[in-house]
Amino acid sequence: MSKAKKRVAVIILNWNGFKDTCKCVASVLKNDYKDFKIIVVDNGSKNDDSAKLKKKFGSRILILKSKKNLGYSGGNNLGANYCKKMKFDYFMILNNDTVVSPKLISTLVAAIEKDDKIAAINPVVFQYFKENIIENTGLRYNLWHGEITPNNIGKKEPSDLRKPDILCGTCFMFRTIILDDIKYLFDEDFYCYYEDPDLSIRLKNKGYKIEVCYDTFIHHKGSVSSNKIGGLAEFQAIRNRFLMEYKHATAIQKVVFLLIMLFFYFPFRITRIVVFKKKRNLPYFLKGFKAGLKILFGEAIEKYK
Repeated sequence: MSKAKKRVAVIILNWNGFKDTCKCVASVLKNDYKDFKIIVVDNGSKNDDSAKLKKKFGSRILILKSKKNLGYSGGNNLGANYCKKMKFDYFMILNNDTVVSPKLISTLVAAIEKDDKIAAINPVVFQYFKENIIENTGLRYNLWHGEITPNNIGKKEPSDLRKPDILCGTCFMFRTIILDDIKYLFDEDFYCYYEDPDLSIRLKNKGYKIEVCYDTFIHHKGSVSSNKIGGLAEFQAIRNRFLMEYKHATAIQKVVFLLIMLFFYFPFRITRIVVFKKKRNLPYFLKGFKAGLKILFGEAIEKYK
């Protein structure tokens, strides 16, 4: 008797991104894997995106609609919780500003099934506008200074095949069963940015493995949704570095991190904002830095407004 196909859900988060989402959905529909369902989470869009998507794709997609923008973390949690309820074997988080290989799903399923301890797996991520240039093959993270470093960035072929410290949230496939072992998929305090390293660390602390599959790929534009809100990326990127340290760093790592932030990163970032004439970002950076300091010292988590 042949082994039953695993049921897979592909979660695509949409926020006022109808055109990008259409391209993403169309590329996923070309996949050669048979038993998958596309779930579009419409994250508080104001342009009637859900109705337009339903009209274009009909029963080929399922739409979950949120009345407000829950951020990357909350929107994808909505989709993940639905997948758990519907008992999908695997689910994939996929940014809407991507197009994917026609063998993406089947290749990732085959790779993740090789080892029951693999909780999540990334494909190779190429740039969208420079299709032969790698954006990352997973990421590395340093709790001493909070930097995220993409593996193999800028290369045409991956030469560094080390396992990643953390996975990239642009596209990853999960075993649905992991939701029984962790409190939540993404910590919604992050809203957007740094939720993927936080998740990766929590999964590894539970004894799971995270992997990169070098046999399949996607192409990614990058920061399309966050750039629609002035200052969001600037605020979240710095605030959430502090939040990561608060959650995962040792006491000595926090001290070193704080010194680096105060005496190196802060003046470096201010100078960069001025030199590259992005002064409109300055108040968001300062607000995010202040919010981050409060988090590191155990005060309330201030949200972007």
